[in-house]
Amino acid sequence: KLFLDYLHEQSKNRLVSTLDAERWVQADVSVERQGEIDRLSSGKTFLSNKSTPNSSSNPESSTTISSQGSKKGRDKEIRTAVVETKEYKVVWSVLLLIEIILAYLDIAIHFSAVTNDILHKSVELIRLFNTRTKQLVLGAQAIQSAARLKSISAKHLAMTGQSLALFINLLPHIRAALLAQIPSTKQNILSTELDRVSHDLFEHHALIMSKFVTIVSDMIEQFAISKLKSLDWDRVL
Repeated sequence: KLFLDYLHEQSKNRLVSTLDAERWVQADVSVERQGEIDRLSSGKTFLSNKSTPNSSSNPESSTTISSQGSKKGRDKEIRTAVVETKEYKVVWSVLLLIEIILAYLDIAIHFSAVTNDILHKSVELIRLFNTRTKQLVLGAQAIQSAARLKSISAKHLAMTGQSLALFINLLPHIRAALLAQIPSTKQNILSTELDRVSHDLFEHHALIMSKFVTIVSDMIEQFAISKLKSLDWDRVL
């Protein structure tokens, strides 16, 4: 438990510093990282690596689904994250969050006595990611953060929305992996925590999409007005 507490503090600090430096642009998803995402989404998280074929060791297992692929001839192309055949363009911060959560799940494999602690700490990390992301993007704090963005654009919102959507689709698999290690008598109470954080993510995603639509609508309106002003109405009529 002392080790887990120490690791958790390190993980929180690492996540916050990464978020504050995040530029909200697409990150490349390596074959190894896609392999870990496959391991989680396939329900094999709590099987030992020796008994489970590691998809990261077989490039085809994590790349045949993706239309972008990862062949040597296409190394310059940024690869997406894939969950159940669906592709997501994501930022580095959400990949880091997944990496940390997977490390926590691996600890639970070997130390089932701390699974409750793992669940609480996982929920805390997800809440931290969700809250800080909302502050940085919707709250525009990324302009004053270490990233020093000039403004929050529609592209930044789109990347944030895709990253949230990826994690929302992975959350049921994280839930299943954790609850599988917890006695049934405690599952209802602990499941409530996961329901709350899931609701927060969905709510945040909806706000991102709403803001994205507003920005794009304003861009279209401004473009239309400028085009209308440039028309020679005497000639048109």
